[in-house]
Amino acid sequence: SQPFRISLSVKLLSTCAITVVSVNLNYYLDYVVEAGSQKTFIFSVLLISGIIAAPIWVVLSKRIGKVELYRMVALAYALVLPSLLFIDASHSWMIKYIAIVAGAIQSAALIIPWSIIPDVVEYDEYHNGVRREGLLYGGTSFAYKLATGIAIFLAGVALSLFGYEPGQSQSETAKLGIRLVIGLLPSMLLLASVYYSRNYPLSAEAHKELLTKLAARKREESEERHT
Repeated sequence: SQPFRISLSVKLLSTCAITVVSVNLNYYLDYVVEAGSQKTFIFSVLLISGIIAAPIWVVLSKRIGKVELYRMVALAYALVLPSLLFIDASHSWMIKYIAIVAGAIQSAALIIPWSIIPDVVEYDEYHNGVRREGLLYGGTSFAYKLATGIAIFLAGVALSLFGYEPGQSQSETAKLGIRLVIGLLPSMLLLASVYYSRNYPLSAEAHKELLTKLAARKREESEERHT
């Protein structure tokens, strides 16, 4: 169905973006901003910020719609990440504050694509007459694993092209490659996911209407079975 294809594209692209950031953050902290000693603190900030923000995203998704909220946070993340292009060792203190914002936004980019799948299951049930959540969740899980593998591959290829050499000091070209991979590539993937989400038909209002129709049909079917 159209909603499933769109949700799958969004999940694949957002997972690619987040994986690229996660995989390359170590390199960025070690070689670009030279903040390797602060990695534990920065990763903790990302995690705690995401946990604190998660309930807020749940409430907002119910009020303004899941896909609508996803577009907002994906665009915000796509704007935050390029700031990493311009930070060097002399401004490494800024990473702590960026981590607070990025952690909160990233939690939404992780949660919302998964939360869209139950709506897609209900849409599919209404239009096809059967629940196929196993098939739809299986397809989504496959997309998640595929996206993770693709992201790691793309990041590795990109760094190699810029001359990255593991376990040693990096050239300025390699540092530029790390900046571009963590600051630009994920932003492009997130913008692509927003583009693909533009035709998603299940707004908050449309989903409520769908649930009402689905419940009414189930009542009618139940009444027919008992007559």
